[in-house]
Amino acid sequence: MIAIAIAWFLLGLLLLALGGDSIVKAVSGLAQRFGASAFTAGLLLLGITTSLPELAVNARALAVGQPELALGNAVGSSIVNLGLTLAVAAMAAPLLLRARLQTVLWWSLLAA
Repeated sequence: MIAIAIAWFLLGLLLLALGGDSIVKAVSGLAQRFGASAFTAGLLLLGITTSLPELAVNARALAVGQPELALGNAVGSSIVNLGLTLAVAAMAAPLLLRARLQTVLWWSLLAA
């Protein structure tokens, strides 16, 4: 039983790697054909692939009559995406804040 699960897992990893490589090559080719930069194509691909899971969950939640789940998923994923993006940006290029501004920010954070 465990051997079958491991085999399926390894097959999934292989298909994920091959499919990802194929998608990147296809998007790069389309970008060149339409005169867009590879950076623009990469951003578009990243945006689509990170939004598809939320779209699938939201569609399923609405199909089974759970609009609260769809709303919670949309709001939660937006907060996490924004928070993680800001965290990575802050690690890459930290901002220096004055102590006075930090005090205001801490109080507003506590009030929220």
